Amino acid sequence: MKTLTFKFLPAYLLLCFLCSGTTIFAQAGKALEYYNAGTKAYGKKKYRAADSLFTLSINLKATTDAYVKRAASRQKLNDKKGACMDLSSAANMGSKDGLVLFREDCSKTDTVYKDAAQNKSDATNFVTKEAIETCELLGSYDYIKYNHKGEILLSYYKSGNDTVFRQGSEMSMPEFPGGGYNKMRDFISKNTNYPSQARENGLSGKVWISFMVNKNGKIEKPAVFKEMKDCPDCDAEALRVVSLMPLWVPAKRHGKAVTFYFRVPFTFKLQ
Repeated sequence: MKTLTFKFLPAYLLLCFLCSGTTIFAQAGKALEYYNAGTKAYGKKKYRAADSLFTLSINLKATTDAYVKRAASRQKLNDKKGACMDLSSAANMGSKDGLVLFREDCSKTDTVYKDAAQNKSDATNFVTKEAIETCELLGSYDYIKYNHKGEILLSYYKSGNDTVFRQGSEMSMPEFPGGGYNKMRDFISKNTNYPSQARENGLSGKVWISFMVNKNGKIEKPAVFKEMKDCPDCDAEALRVVSLMPLWVPAKRHGKAVTFYFRVPFTFKLQ
C-alpha cells in the first residue's frame, strides 16, 4: 500500500506516516532501554524476564530486532505460536532474518497456519513454498496461492456466505471513484478534522481503519484495526471519514466483482 501524503492542509493537520516531538524521542529512548535489558536477561537465560522486557520495548516502539529477540525468548519458553507470530511481524516490517526464520521454523506448523487465518494475521503472507506452485486451504478461513518464487497470486477468507479477497496479482484491486489513490487522498484530507481535545493535548499518531468494499462498491464493516494511543476521538474521526466515502469501483476477478478487504492509515500530526 502506498504512503499517504497530503498538500494544502490546515496548519494544525497533516496526514502522513511520520511522528515527531520530544514525547516520541523519550519513548524511543525508553524502548531501547527495555530492549537492552531484555538482551541482558536473555543472555543470563532469564527468558521470562526477557520476554516481558522485549514486550515493553515493542509497546513503546516496535522494531524488527525486538520482535526477533522476543521470538527467540518465546521459543525458549516453548511458546511456538507466539514466536512464529513475532517472526511474522518482523518479516512484515522488512526483516530478512525474520522472514528466513519464519520460513525455517514456522512454515510447517499447521496450528500457526490456522491461528493466523482465524485472526486475519499477516503471518499467512510468509508461509511460502519454494520451487513449485501450490495452493493451501487454511481451515474454512483462508486460502493462499503462491508461485514458484513464493509470491502471493491470490489470498482470500470466508466471511459468512461471502468470499473476501485480500490481495494477489490474479485480480484487480478496488478503486476509489474518480481517480483511485489520488482522489482518496484528497477526500480524506478535505473531510478529516483534528479532534479538538487531541489538538489541545498535543497528541499525534496513527490510526489504521479496516473495511470491506463489497461487490457493489459499498463500504462494509469499518473498524479500527489499530488504534491511536490515548486518542479514542482520533479513532472515531477516522471511522467517521471512512463511513462518508462514496461507492468504490469494486475489485474484480475473472471479470466479476468480488468483495475485498482493505486498510487505510490516518496519521494525525500537529504543526
